[in-house]
Amino acid sequence: MVAGESAVYFAPLASALPHVRSGRLRAIAAMDGRRIPVLPDVPTVGEAGFPGAESGFWHGTMVPAGTPAEVVSAFHAAVSDALRREETSRRLVEIGYSINGDGPAPFAQFIRSEVEKWRKVVQAAGLTAQ
Repeated sequence: MVAGESAVYFAPLASALPHVRSGRLRAIAAMDGRRIPVLPDVPTVGEAGFPGAESGFWHGTMVPAGTPAEVVSAFHAAVSDALRREETSRRLVEIGYSINGDGPAPFAQFIRSEVEKWRKVVQAAGLTAQ
């Protein structure tokens, strides 16, 4: 986009935000279905006329299946503590991240919903792995 080689780019906010702030790129919609706190005037993709097209970039922490519950709980607590540190959370928000530390069960449900959502897209488009 910055080099003028494409007209549209679905970018992770953290990598696009410096270019939007500098005026080199124009954000036209927030893909994850909610407005971006650091770009409050940018509509969501649904508000821009494409409801149901939400698709956000996300990151999470995971451990191997079968990890004891007490280890999972301790790991989640440590990550949550780190994300709640003022300097860490401030910096993540500044570069466009939303912090969500709901916990292992809600995150597992979110992943299941993403797999199902994209399974339907792949099947509807007739895509196959190569």
